[in-house]
Amino acid sequence: MKKQLTIVMPVFNESEGIREFVSEIKNEFSGIQTTILIVDDCSTDDTWKVLQEMKAQTNDLILHKNVANLGHGRTTLEAMNYGILNNSEYILTVDGDGQFLGKEMFNFFKKFNHSNNNYGEGQRVYRQDPWFRKVISLFTRLLVLIKTGKRIADANTPCRIYERGTLQRFLSKIDNNSMVPNLAVSIIARNEGQQVFNFSLTNIPRRGESVQGSTWGAKKTKLPNKKLVKFCLAAIKEFF
Repeated sequence: MKKQLTIVMPVFNESEGIREFVSEIKNEFSGIQTTILIVDDCSTDDTWKVLQEMKAQTNDLILHKNVANLGHGRTTLEAMNYGILNNSEYILTVDGDGQFLGKEMFNFFKKFNHSNNNYGEGQRVYRQDPWFRKVISLFTRLLVLIKTGKRIADANTPCRIYERGTLQRFLSKIDNNSMVPNLAVSIIARNEGQQVFNFSLTNIPRRGESVQGSTWGAKKTKLPNKKLVKFCLAAIKEFF
C-alpha cells in the first residue's frame, strides 16, 4: 500500500467534537504515513484553541486559519489546495463535523489504494437528515443527471479520495469562489469520463452536544432557515 496521504478538513465551530474525530482518524491510519491538514474558517467558538492544543501534542497535524470567514465551499477549496502543496500522493477530503467513522474511512482508502482508480467517492448511507436536507440531496443528484446524463448516489458527499494530479486537474476547472466544490467535482468527473471508485460510508450524527451544528445558524431542524435557503438559491445560480 502506498503510504503518502494527506487528509484535508475544513472546520467551523467544531470545538465539541473535533478532538475525538481527529484522534479516531489518527488511530485508524496509524500504520500509514498520514498528515492531517485542517483549515479553520474563523470559528467563533474554541475550535482554534482546541486545534492548537492538539498541534502541540503531535507533529503530523498542519493547521491553517482563514483571515476572514469564507464559507464552507471556499474553505473546502482552500483545504484541497493546501493538500496539493503538501505533496502527498493521495488526498482524502472530509468535513470536520465528524459524521464518518475513522475505521470506515481507512477501509475506503485501503480499498481505493488497491484499485486502479485515481478518484473515489464515499457515498453516505443510513443518513438521518431532516426532510429538507433530503430534498436538497435529491436536487443535487438531479443536477448531476441533467449536467452529465449520469446517475449518482451521493452528489455532494464531503468524503472523497484523489490522486494528487487528478485533484489538481479538477480544481483547475472549478471557480475559486465556488460555493459547492464537491458537487462541481461530481459533475466534472463524469463529464471527463473519469472512472469513479464508490464506497459506502455510514453517516453518523455530528459529533458533540449540538447535532445540528452552527454552520447555518439553525436551532430547529423541522424547517430550513433563511440562511440555508439563500445558500441553496445561490448554489443553483452557480450551475445555471
